[in-house]
Amino acid sequence: MAAVFIWSPTEERESAPGHAGRVWLFEALKSLNSSLSTKYGIDLLVRSTDSALSSLEQLIRITNATSLVFNKVYEPTMLARDDAITKALTSQGIKVRSFDGAHLLTDDPSAIRMPHDQFNGGHWGSLTPYLRASRKCIGDPSKPLEPPEQLSPCPTLTEHKPLVGCSIRDLHSIPPTYERQHKHLHHKKEKERESEEEGAVAREVESGSSGGGLVRSGAAARDAVQPQQQQRLHQSLCWGISSEKWADRMIDSWTRGWSRCVSEEAGTERLRRFLETNLRLYETHSSKADVFEERSKHRSAVSRLSPYLRFGQISPKLVFWEVKSMVKKGVLTDAQCESFIRRLYWRDLAYFQLCQFPDMHQNPIRSHYKKHPWRSSNMGDFVRRWQRGETGYPIVDAGMRELWSTGWMQQTIRMIAASFLVEYLGIDWREGHAWFHDTLVDQDTAINAMMWQNAGRSGVDQWNFVVDPVSGSQDPSGSYVRRWLPELRKLPNRYIHKPWEAPEQVLADAGVVLGETYPEMIIQDLEMAQKATVTGLQQMKRDMEDRDDWIDERGYDLITLPCGNKVRVFTRNELRAKSKKYLSNEAPSKPTDKIEKGEKKKAETPSSKPKKKRTLNERSSVGSTGRASASPKKKEEAAKRNQQKKKARELHKKFKEKTRGKINGVGRRGLSIGDIEDQFGF
Repeated sequence: MAAVFIWSPTEERESAPGHAGRVWLFEALKSLNSSLSTKYGIDLLVRSTDSALSSLEQLIRITNATSLVFNKVYEPTMLARDDAITKALTSQGIKVRSFDGAHLLTDDPSAIRMPHDQFNGGHWGSLTPYLRASRKCIGDPSKPLEPPEQLSPCPTLTEHKPLVGCSIRDLHSIPPTYERQHKHLHHKKEKERESEEEGAVAREVESGSSGGGLVRSGAAARDAVQPQQQQRLHQSLCWGISSEKWADRMIDSWTRGWSRCVSEEAGTERLRRFLETNLRLYETHSSKADVFEERSKHRSAVSRLSPYLRFGQISPKLVFWEVKSMVKKGVLTDAQCESFIRRLYWRDLAYFQLCQFPDMHQNPIRSHYKKHPWRSSNMGDFVRRWQRGETGYPIVDAGMRELWSTGWMQQTIRMIAASFLVEYLGIDWREGHAWFHDTLVDQDTAINAMMWQNAGRSGVDQWNFVVDPVSGSQDPSGSYVRRWLPELRKLPNRYIHKPWEAPEQVLADAGVVLGETYPEMIIQDLEMAQKATVTGLQQMKRDMEDRDDWIDERGYDLITLPCGNKVRVFTRNELRAKSKKYLSNEAPSKPTDKIEKGEKKKAETPSSKPKKKRTLNERSSVGSTGRASASPKKKEEAAKRNQQKKKARELHKKFKEKTRGKINGVGRRGLSIGDIEDQFGF
């Protein structure tokens, strides 16, 4: 057997890992090579190429291989490439098989069928309907196979190895941050050319060309900056830290107290510790940022398994069945594991959406949101301050600095950072998507796009909340902020999330000087900023000439599925264009009871109340006593409704604990079970 990894960023394009992902990938490949060599005596071949098919054909000729086995991926460009490889090699008589180790349920996420013409516990494409459809279509995931006891290395590779591969050490394109360790790979002229490019890009950043500031490091950079220039641009954002040290520091944050390598063994050990000690915290504490993993205690309410899942070092099927095993043994209960299991299905949901909308990483799924009016003034400066954790809002800044240092943030903090960028700063969600793509070690094309589309309101399932960045509900002890913003560590809890409210003496005692040791607030009035963003989107809908094609009679947005059918998707209450007054630039009126000062509201008498007309069914069920006689079926339905209401109350309690912010931006309203489950996976 020959083991080969093909690195072809030219073919993978937007699906290729960003800088943080490449650092992880580099370490993962070294670990895989070591494992294969130790256990089976097989060296991992690494090919850097512009054509995966040509490289495979060369390998097949040298090894006389008769079959090819590979791991299936679903990113659009890579899926098309792999389909072309399969057809080409099959026509040459090579047996080709692909396996899906990256997903929970099936080797084809699009095989899940969700009805588009009915409300199935939630709107189309959201978590609850997907969960029901997947369980109905497939049931439980298959169990993972055990690794083979032995594999025989291909004998013909030894003499031809210089022709078919290069060592991982020589693969300097993974990642570019390791270039300085391998100076012998670069000729002097090449180094001079790269230095010139670095200076050119740095000048572009300083001059703020194409929109100002660091806008080119966001969504626009993907089209405007060449790959090598992107590398230099990334290095220019390192705050004076060499990219080599940045990569080392990031990996150290993952290996500290664990195995000294980013490996399958380390991922399996992390899973074991989480299941044995920390999973019972997940249901109640996963939204808390101040319950984190420390050097010696390894106490965390979240698993931090996402990069191991992203790069195939552990399988979601393995995670699923290990959790079920703990329940079967009586170590954990189903209730303690429910939310965590749903997160595994949530990962598959992202790939289901990607199969339906292959360009969702760059184009709004709600296509009429292309005209969304995003911020233009100060946009470059706002993006830069958000990226660097200098917004003046501690919970946001702590999250962005953790991202830069570790390549990771827990889900709640990701939502705070995304909501702040979109809702309050009014920045295009694609800027945030591009930054997360480049700086997350668990960067995933489908999951990243789904999250940012929903945050930007243009996804299948708009976020039904706006997170308050100053409430401190996600960090009640303040330890998370103190960990990542040491300049604020001496502030008392009362002011740790809003230092601008602290008296001058308190700031002085803590050594905090706003505007010097810690930034001033990037915006002063959060409520006004969020209102302006929503108002702009409302106005966009009013100005749409073809709104009848994209908005239904109840004001919900419509999207077009690949089959051509249009389907209603969840739309936040204040964004529903549900009346002619709304569409004619008049604010929809709300019926209110106005009572003048000193005047008591007139009590309604029985005679003044309008009589309620009974329906035909109600009249027919009234007996001689005048009372309705409920049938057993109706009693059963009433009992079922009571159970649903009870569950809704419990979920609403969790919802408030998660957000502590505005609901729909317009005050409180009743929430359905689907609203809450779809957003948080309870």
